[in-house]
Amino acid sequence: AEIQHGRDVAMAHYQSALPPEIDSMKHFITNPTVTPTGDDTVSVHAYIFAVNGMGGALSMAWGQYRMKIQVDADGAVITEMGIYLDKPATPVRTMLGED
Repeated sequence: AEIQHGRDVAMAHYQSALPPEIDSMKHFITNPTVTPTGDDTVSVHAYIFAVNGMGGALSMAWGQYRMKIQVDADGAVITEMGIYLDKPATPVRTMLGED
């Protein structure tokens, strides 16, 4: 996949990838690891489990977040972020074999 950069690109991706009918979305981030990569940078790896509600139906997805973060006296900024889905959003009924 092509690597793209910037907040506007990320927001456009989410807006195009997620249907507007989503009523709710919860992302549960687990097992984060933070590794120093320089004097003012760290890399972060975490697993994600997502639950989406849409019109009374429920879908789930899971995968990983990978980030690079720049730290300075004013705080921290995510400079790179990758989302790798092991299981794209799938209706729960389909997962259970009850189409």
